Amino acid sequence: ISAVADRSVVAFQEEGSYEKFVSGPGDLSDLLVSRLAHLIQATGNCSRIILASFWRRPQHIERRSFLESRLTYHLGRAFSFDDHTNMREESGAACRISTIGDYIEDYFQRRRGSHMRKVKVCVVDDFSATALRGLTCEG
Repeated sequence: ISAVADRSVVAFQEEGSYEKFVSGPGDLSDLLVSRLAHLIQATGNCSRIILASFWRRPQHIERRSFLESRLTYHLGRAFSFDDHTNMREESGAACRISTIGDYIEDYFQRRRGSHMRKVKVCVVDDFSATALRGLTCEG
């Protein structure tokens, strides 16, 4: 672990080592939470932020609350997730993609017939740190 932490980050405009990404209290990297806050700010005022990670499950409510409190800090305004995806079992990245897709489909079905502006979807997920090559999804 310490060998990885000491490695230099070789990425776009990054300086330092991987140690700066280490999780602190609440199993969160404050640096990565601040970057998520920047993404949320970039979506504007008309966005909806949906939680799709395992932290949407009831047993992770404390982690979710801590994440929301850190996002509140970094955004400089109160923050809570607008919704979450369904609570079904997921066994990998393909299942997560399917769960997110089902949420988007349901979202549009509920708004069918109403005046809806063009919708853009941005998904930020580590897909359980699984390579996405060779995945198959239904639909």
